[in-house]
Amino acid sequence: MLTTRIWLAKTMLWLDMHTVAHPESLTAEQKELVGAASASSGQLCVKVSASTRGRAVCANRKSFFDANDPSVALRYIEAVQSLVELQLLRESGGRANYELTNFGWELSHKLS
Repeated sequence: MLTTRIWLAKTMLWLDMHTVAHPESLTAEQKELVGAASASSGQLCVKVSASTRGRAVCANRKSFFDANDPSVALRYIEAVQSLVELQLLRESGGRANYELTNFGWELSHKLS
């Protein structure tokens, strides 16, 4: 009986962690990045460039920043980190490259 409860508790935790997020629960930046990644074969990157005046998220030839407001780039960088925590993105081929997970692809279909 105790073993069954432990298994059930672990299973419910696993199910809770692996539930696809609802689009309405995401921020505007998170939604925009999921959409941009899906339009870019599922790929995002965080790059450092003189044109972006520091770090910025990029996808599909678009960089998410505002040259006059560094907080814009930071919001998108934080959105990438939160999408990784939500298991909608994962690192791919290096620390600054990301790709949509299966859950991320599922969510992108809900957004479109």
